[in-house]
Amino acid sequence: MISNIFYELPQKSWWQGRIDGDERGLIRLHQQVQIIEINALKPTPGVRNVIFLGFASDEGVRRNQGRPGAATGPYLLRKACSNLPVHYSEKLHLLDTGNIATINGRLEEARKYLAQAVSLIIENEGFPILLGGGHAIVQGHYAGLKAKLPGKKIGIINFDAHFDLRAPAEHGPNSGTSFYEIAEQCKKDSEPFNYLAIGIQRSANSKKLFEWAGQTGTRFIAVEQINSEQITEAQQQIDDFAAGVDALYLSFDLDVFVSAIAPGVSAPSATGIFYDGNFRRLLKACFDSGKVISMDIAELNPVYDLDNRTAKLGAQIIFDSLLALDETYSATDSMSGPNS
Repeated sequence: MISNIFYELPQKSWWQGRIDGDERGLIRLHQQVQIIEINALKPTPGVRNVIFLGFASDEGVRRNQGRPGAATGPYLLRKACSNLPVHYSEKLHLLDTGNIATINGRLEEARKYLAQAVSLIIENEGFPILLGGGHAIVQGHYAGLKAKLPGKKIGIINFDAHFDLRAPAEHGPNSGTSFYEIAEQCKKDSEPFNYLAIGIQRSANSKKLFEWAGQTGTRFIAVEQINSEQITEAQQQIDDFAAGVDALYLSFDLDVFVSAIAPGVSAPSATGIFYDGNFRRLLKACFDSGKVISMDIAELNPVYDLDNRTAKLGAQIIFDSLLALDETYSATDSMSGPNS
């Protein structure tokens, strides 16, 4: 049961936009999203529920000496998604369950409630799309998945310029420590640490972090490898990684993109990847595995955004992911047959 000061109830006012009509071919996401209190979730026979949940927090960014402002990210991501046209099938239902927020800097508590919320979504057969907020979202997100999938190998594919493998400092965990914490927990539980980082920049990670990545068994695809000549090899790395796990959790730190198209992030970079055919091929490779069970968008900082281009970029990831998810579900349903 999620009911405390860390939980913000969903509001229909978060989803507003253009209305061209009520026909299926004219509607937009804001006309499709249903508002529901998270404790009221339940499985819906015959459909696939996609559940939006915000993490309205930038406390981890503050602790990591980044630019604060990401706490309002979930609201702007919803706004950017609202006018997107509906191209997925009627078997996909979208629900918004509100936000988990950090109160008075209490990040550790907020992450625990985030984990509980994610567990509720998985328990009720939903597909979580978490909206950040800082990248401290990862630890709580993963913990919630792990709690409901005991014994399963969960692989994390993180599109990010950074490894986020920093050890927590004196002020506690932050936006750059989640994968270190997960690696340590896996070590404690004698489980493999299944982590693939995509878009890593040498100039954004210290030599020590590269060494730690090697020690933890972290796999990575550097930003230089994401090009037309090497994209097939990068896709193969995703295929190989997915083959070794039971489920995939995708995380998208928007600072993986070049700042020209993603200025509104907590840690901008002059270099990075573009939202082009190469990125789409990598995204497709993830969903083609048939193992993606959850995803999040992190580090949108509306304070520094220009013309909402970063928010729209995050919305585009969600749009393309919904199409890929719908295709995956359709393929699964056709394989199972009407009598399964």
